[in-house]
Amino acid sequence: MLALVGAPCRAVDAGCGTGRAAVLLAACGVTGVGVEPDRAMAEVARRNLAAFSSWRVDVADFEDWRADEPFDLVTSAQAWHWIDPERGTRTLEEILQPGGWLAIFRHDWEPEDTPVRRAIDAAYAQHDPSTSASTRTSSLDEPLAHGARFGHPIRREYLWSATYTSHEWIALIGTTSDHRVLPEAQRSSLLAAVATAIDAHGGIYVHRYVTRLWAAQRL
Repeated sequence: MLALVGAPCRAVDAGCGTGRAAVLLAACGVTGVGVEPDRAMAEVARRNLAAFSSWRVDVADFEDWRADEPFDLVTSAQAWHWIDPERGTRTLEEILQPGGWLAIFRHDWEPEDTPVRRAIDAAYAQHDPSTSASTRTSSLDEPLAHGARFGHPIRREYLWSATYTSHEWIALIGTTSDHRVLPEAQRSSLLAAVATAIDAHGGIYVHRYVTRLWAAQRL
């Protein structure tokens, strides 16, 4: 992403949340602003970015946020789906200088067909058939409003994996919205069944992800 933009550069991280992506940018020498509508999350982002004096965090909806000078890069890590395309595109065209880049990226699930994965899927089939355990993807096909002044987008994918114990995996999935909206008894039964499935296969689950990048240059 930074190779597209070039260094040094100034960035806005739209919907920065707790600042995890902004910290990675700052560690690479990027200066900038995190924009986050949730005040509590913005406070966490400020703490996480405290070591980088060249960054600040503003509490605002990205669609309503304005800059005093143009930026080279706007990023959004797993947050662009919260932003209204029409209003968000107008903001982009105001704050990005010509030649600047928009880069949207997110993690999707790309699980493999393994015995432990099949056991986990069986737990979902029994306790929550409506929730897809294996496929979690969302489109980045057209994140901008029609007629946006951006060039042809670049799309890239990066495969990687992470290893979890049964406790670590259910602690992770228990934070996701599709699990949190379940009735408490159903959620508890589901998570217990998933943990049992992992423990029955050695207590370790290797989960594969794909990180998708969508980037386009401001004309």
